[in-house]
Amino acid sequence: QTFTTKGAAERWLAVKQTELDAGTAVDEKAGNRPLREWWPGYWRSTQSRKPRTRAGYETAWRLRIEPRFGQMPGRRIKPSHVDDWVADMIEQGLSVSKITESLGVLRRVLDRVARDRAIATNPCSLRAVSLPKRFQTERPVLSPAEVETLAQAIPHESDCVLIRLMAFGGLRINECFALQWPDIDLERKTLTVRQSV
Repeated sequence: QTFTTKGAAERWLAVKQTELDAGTAVDEKAGNRPLREWWPGYWRSTQSRKPRTRAGYETAWRLRIEPRFGQMPGRRIKPSHVDDWVADMIEQGLSVSKITESLGVLRRVLDRVARDRAIATNPCSLRAVSLPKRFQTERPVLSPAEVETLAQAIPHESDCVLIRLMAFGGLRINECFALQWPDIDLERKTLTVRQSV
């Protein structure tokens, strides 16, 4: 840094010393690294995720994040840049899930930049543009009488039991479909969930 006066230099030094003492100083040299240099570390941190999830992250980075922010120094990415980017994706008609996933990947990459003190705060946490609402599919719920009508219309008794169990047992559908007869103890009136499909 260079300064026009000794007083300006001393003021800058006082602020920097206060930040160092408080542990809030930013590594300006690291902040000048382009965002794309932070991606490999984040990508390695996702090794334990499911392959499909990782594929979504990689696609979000390659198609939507890297072209917009990859060359930018981490400290130059502002909340307004994130707002403009989200607004552009909305205008392009991108699905809510793709926008949400892309924003999540950008936020987590910038979290690494912030944790390394290359930026003071993550600009994604200061964005103002709201994400579009997800369309909620209305799922009808059967009344107890309707469940019983459905169960009685099923010809096989075991299927009738399964219908009632799914309605009133509190099991997930994948747990119900994985049940075997040995999982049921009629004497003790218990059911043991051992697996899921």
